[in-house]
Amino acid sequence: MPLVNQPTPLPTNKLMVATLVGPAATEVWGQIMTDLYPTLAGPAMSMLAGGVAAMLVGYFVKDRANV
Repeated sequence: MPLVNQPTPLPTNKLMVATLVGPAATEVWGQIMTDLYPTLAGPAMSMLAGGVAAMLVGYFVKDRANV
């Protein structure tokens, strides 16, 4: 797949949303699961939840054409 030049220095919609949602979901998961289900409240599970949330939200976010 050939590389393309971005028309602007702004990030794509998917990248921006994933950057915002990932850390927020990680923090929320850690806070909520500490009270509800402590065995799933570790840092590894929080990071996994943040990554999965970022990918899911990024999958559904529409992006503008970059060419």
